[in-house]
Amino acid sequence: MSAAAAADPSSAGSLGRKVFKTTIAQILGRNFISLGRLALASLVVRQFGMDVFGQYSVILVLLAIAEWLVDFGTNDVVVRDVCQKPGEESTLFRVMTAVKAVQAPAAFAVFAVLLVVLRYPGTVVEAALIGGASLFLFAGILCYRVVFRAALMLEREILAEMISLAVMGALVFAASRRGLGLSAIFAAYVVARAVFLSIAWLLGRGRYQPSVRGVQWRDIGASLKTSSAIGLIGLIVVSYETLDILILSRLSAISEVANYSGAQRFVLPVLTSLSAVGSTLFPIVSMYWPNSREKFEEAFQRGLEAVLFLAGCAVCLLLSGSAFLVSILSPSLTLAPYAIQILAVVCFAKAVSTAASPVLYAVHREKEALKFMSVAITVKVLLLVVLAPRYGCMGTAFAVLAADSCFAVISILMAQRYSGYRLRWGVPISLILIGIIAGVAPVLLSLRGPLAMALAFPLYCGIVLGTGTVRLAEMRALVERKKPA
Repeated sequence: MSAAAAADPSSAGSLGRKVFKTTIAQILGRNFISLGRLALASLVVRQFGMDVFGQYSVILVLLAIAEWLVDFGTNDVVVRDVCQKPGEESTLFRVMTAVKAVQAPAAFAVFAVLLVVLRYPGTVVEAALIGGASLFLFAGILCYRVVFRAALMLEREILAEMISLAVMGALVFAASRRGLGLSAIFAAYVVARAVFLSIAWLLGRGRYQPSVRGVQWRDIGASLKTSSAIGLIGLIVVSYETLDILILSRLSAISEVANYSGAQRFVLPVLTSLSAVGSTLFPIVSMYWPNSREKFEEAFQRGLEAVLFLAGCAVCLLLSGSAFLVSILSPSLTLAPYAIQILAVVCFAKAVSTAASPVLYAVHREKEALKFMSVAITVKVLLLVVLAPRYGCMGTAFAVLAADSCFAVISILMAQRYSGYRLRWGVPISLILIGIIAGVAPVLLSLRGPLAMALAFPLYCGIVLGTGTVRLAEMRALVERKKPA
């Protein structure tokens, strides 16, 4: 297959089929991966103890910040440019490769500085530095992610990540049997990343071969400059998402971190699925903007409704079964069920911002979004600093709920303003209310555990579909669009 064909998702068949396949693969695959990570977290907390689990969670948060520095928006820019300029994909891929070779060591350096500034114990620093080696492997993974995203073939990346997660689980279990500690866990993390990159290379080598031929320093600089707005926005978003754990780890006991992180483990699969929808929506709205306004607006509307519908499916389950879910992870996390109930509502706020972000990027309004997000992160810091020391895990959860709700409202208003489209809010608001009602109803009926969850989900779907709040035909309309001429 030619490079152009690889970059053009419509060249191998219907765009609608590709979007549908990629979305389903993302939702199912990402949830499977999240369940695997949950099993891994359960293994860590049960075999290594609550304190090690808290330290493990902190290092993962720091790595998330460093991994974004390896990305720094260049992936979104390349995907957008390949979709909009399919004849230049070879040049774009070579520049991308050169940029990653610069970003990876820079990210590791920042990661090391963060460890020093935050003054974590020596055992945490040692394990983190071992895990930091994975950043160089992650740079290669990101190159193949661009290719898979642009070609709407993310199922290949998902397969590679699934296999790497299985490898890590086996290695962590072996480490627990041998009485090893935190450093061994992150050595396993590095090995898993190596497996991830190897499989991505095997599945993507026909479409992309790493090369920096003909790339000049000015090309690298230009690429970083172009992606700087998205990069800064993403860095703020990642910092925004990780502040709760980081601030809690510095202002409260490590047991509070463990409880909060335990609650997050059940919410993160939901957020991953929502992000998958946003990832699929991005190339679609990019292709429709600005020449196909009607299709762009319909994709925006349906995208918001689809992501809120999916959020509601999860929210009703989280609200009704929080205690049961935490018992699967570890009974020692006594505060986690209450934190889950608060964070469940946060999923609706995340759904709204997930639908807004691709639109802002597609219409080239990254700088305006950056200004707002700088304020949002400041507000969240203030809320966390006030609530986390006094109320620990629960104070952190309430701070996140307040901050994310404000963030969602303002981000969607910005997307409407800069796209010129006014969303119809009847369906989105109805989905939020129905999700909360379906999650609370089983609890009010004194049902618990799997029985409560077994009632909540069909109740939610029954109300949504029975009242016509969402029609399946309208959801399918999101993925039955033809590429604009």
